[in-house]
Amino acid sequence: MAELPPEIITIILSKLPVKSLLRFKSVCKHWHSLIKSPNFVKTHLNQTLTSDCNRHLLVSVKHSSLHSSKLDLDLDLAHNQLSFSKLRHPLKRRQRFNLVGSCNGVVCISNISKTELFLFNPLTKSHRKLPCPQIPVTKLHMTVFGFGYDSKNNDYKVLRIDQGYGKIEDSNNKAQVYSLNSNSWRCIKGIPYNLYNGVYDGVLFNEALHYVVVIHESESLFIATFDLQTEGFSSIDFPNYDDELDSVPLFILSELGGRLCLLINCRSFEIGFDEIFDSDEYLDEYFDDEYSDELDDRHVELWVMEEYGNKESWVKVSSICKPKIIRSSEFIRPIVYSKDGKRILLQIHKSRYCWYNLESGNVERITVNGLPNGDFITGTFMGSLVSLEDKILSEKQTLPRKNKKKVVDNFLSAWLLRL
Repeated sequence: MAELPPEIITIILSKLPVKSLLRFKSVCKHWHSLIKSPNFVKTHLNQTLTSDCNRHLLVSVKHSSLHSSKLDLDLDLAHNQLSFSKLRHPLKRRQRFNLVGSCNGVVCISNISKTELFLFNPLTKSHRKLPCPQIPVTKLHMTVFGFGYDSKNNDYKVLRIDQGYGKIEDSNNKAQVYSLNSNSWRCIKGIPYNLYNGVYDGVLFNEALHYVVVIHESESLFIATFDLQTEGFSSIDFPNYDDELDSVPLFILSELGGRLCLLINCRSFEIGFDEIFDSDEYLDEYFDDEYSDELDDRHVELWVMEEYGNKESWVKVSSICKPKIIRSSEFIRPIVYSKDGKRILLQIHKSRYCWYNLESGNVERITVNGLPNGDFITGTFMGSLVSLEDKILSEKQTLPRKNKKKVVDNFLSAWLLRL
């Protein structure tokens, strides 16, 4: 049987998932070199991004353990189930951490105190610890991060924003950018807006990081963007959402179906649902009629921007009134569309998943296997072969091999001289 041309082999391999490729590195030296080569890593990544396959859910449970599940949208999560497996992360064992974001298969995490950051590839286990930022963390400031890829300079970058409370001044408004290419931080001009919430890190879309911000003088809300190429800030207008309710909305930005997405959770009541539903049995049933009057004005709006940067292109995908699917007024997050685009996978109450039908409003619960009990935060990442190994470490690892080869060569020379 004739051998396949190398070009055909490369094309076939580029369509395979990462875990298979990691095993196939042991087939032969040629495949090992091919799969590790920068050109193949780039080809495989482009193939993955184009086909939108090999997507994984990434879950942090109680900020202390990390788990992943393959999102098989071709089968729309077969039988409405998600099965998770535990992942190792580079932070110290039992150290609590925060998910900052992911890009091209690379995940950024920080410890809870935000003094240590790591970039790592969950599938290849490649990782890098970032050097300490130039600006120390202080309790009087909000500190948020953002992580993404600058294709123009072929560089992965981390943005850190430190902002004090109240009026924006240079003394309490600082920012810096980490570059993987230089493995260093640089101070830049701080964000010219007030962060609306100092809890949420930047959302990556269109090679820019996005944050909900506010101008205190006018109390106007909009979205601040940080361009990873130019390293400058700009803004995007909010959609014309229903803000007539006497409520404190919760705004969550995300990427959904290749578009920038804004979820607005309007809460017009005082009762805390964590106090009402203190037993897990309530999480499996809809709200009782006893509390329905408290939810008359509550609703969730889901908006997507059809044309990036154009305020007029904001489209309200759904408005969920009296949303019985939400067990807590505090949290709901869209994750991904179903294959047919008629449903959205939602994370609700910090510890549940469901399919929400955009046409009928029906809800299908998702069965979760392999996750410990407790609240969790969900992200996603694409499987890739992108490596983050430190160059100095790589050189140290290859040095013993060179020495060993030299010893072998000397041994063979001495043995030949005896003949």
